[in-house]
Amino acid sequence: IRRPPRSTLSSSSAASDVYKRQALELAERGFSVTVYESNSVVGGKLATPLIQTNQGSFHVEHGLHMWFFHYHTCRDIIHRLGSRSFFHPYRKVTVAFRKYKQEVIRSAPAWYPFNLLAILLRSPNLSLFDFRYLLKVIPDLMYFQYESVYDRLDDISYHEWAHRRGVSEKLFAVLFEPAASVTINDPQTISAAELVMWAHLFFIGHPKAMWREIAREHHAKSLLDPWRQRLTKLGVVIHLHHTVQSLRFDQHKVIGVDDDKYDWVILACDVRAAQQILANSTADEPDAEGLKKVIHDKLQQLKIAPSYRIMRAWFDRPLRPDRPDIMETPQYRPLHLLAQFHLLEEESRVWAEKTGGSIIEFHFYADETIAHLPKEEVWEYVRPLVCEVLPELSEANLLDFTLGTYANFTSFDVGQGRIRPSATFPVDAGCRNLLFAGDWVSTPFPSALMERAAVTGRIAANHVLLQEEIRQVLITKCSN
Repeated sequence: IRRPPRSTLSSSSAASDVYKRQALELAERGFSVTVYESNSVVGGKLATPLIQTNQGSFHVEHGLHMWFFHYHTCRDIIHRLGSRSFFHPYRKVTVAFRKYKQEVIRSAPAWYPFNLLAILLRSPNLSLFDFRYLLKVIPDLMYFQYESVYDRLDDISYHEWAHRRGVSEKLFAVLFEPAASVTINDPQTISAAELVMWAHLFFIGHPKAMWREIAREHHAKSLLDPWRQRLTKLGVVIHLHHTVQSLRFDQHKVIGVDDDKYDWVILACDVRAAQQILANSTADEPDAEGLKKVIHDKLQQLKIAPSYRIMRAWFDRPLRPDRPDIMETPQYRPLHLLAQFHLLEEESRVWAEKTGGSIIEFHFYADETIAHLPKEEVWEYVRPLVCEVLPELSEANLLDFTLGTYANFTSFDVGQGRIRPSATFPVDAGCRNLLFAGDWVSTPFPSALMERAAVTGRIAANHVLLQEEIRQVLITKCSN
């Protein structure tokens, strides 16, 4: 294998969780790789630092993550790292409503391709009478075409799409709104193209489309530490607490990352960080300045989702035994999801078994009031809403809590899908050695969230490998 002198991957934001994918692929093939990470730990949206609370030290993740069946690239990496035993099946979704009965949505491979019909028939809120409304969206979902979905539906919102198709309020609330609710975006402004693609991908695109897995241990133990150890053994240099400030352009390539020079640069960070890096970048001559401007202007069109907060709370008593371990709450905004971590992860389970308490995570999305409240005021602000969903917590004592505040998630607003750059956009624009990776980068086939980050990382790595005449890495894609 011909080995280039040096390759680099730059991760300037604590929200970047994709750089390690490229590092693994390239380092395994003999590249010299340097990773820049602005955080104190690797992982980005999977980052799991050790945090001290008055209940002890706990590994607290960015927020609950579930690994869907269509995460083919992610699963491949998990297998290669020998971490498969840390993950176990999770085959249901529990949704609580204000207006309707609680739903438990389960996978039904035997019903494929009529998965949605199976959900409807098992629903305590819906009946065969509602099937007439479901028929109105079948053309978009069952005859889904990824190549055209953004041209047709990216200019209207998910709500407008449902209204145009004549979907009833109840059917939309029970079947379709929960998907929009957990995207961290404002459900009212999400692109119809994005959510139709998600519905196809996660509901009916495959007999096992709704299948997912969840980690038995926190992600530092189950994934990130093995990943970092593998990279270190391969000679990858990881610089923590290092925020990339800028790139330096000359002629038709990037010749510098801050003060260092590399043959290849993969910008694998969140949208805001990528925008800042390009805004601060310099060019040594007019052609390079024009090239930098093209890339910068493309990124400036991309939006960021509203700020959100993730609270991990320690209580002195458990919830009712019949409460689900994970529950979506689309009609209790801004509370969109809650999870009983002592029922999910070993570290939290040990504490709960010892104390008789519970550890619950609350996700608050798209609410600027909560996003800007001082930490000490957040619980009193959200407590009435939480107790509406979980009345038994009104008698519980809050022992301690952690609070993550983030403004780094990709926007899925109307119009964003059609303007997303591909992993090779900088190359296509004329920059020979710059590539993108992240969940904000487009893919030539259906993908979403962590899998999109992983896939774009592999696409970027494959471009480097192709140019260096080295065997590329297999990509398992989802069909249209």
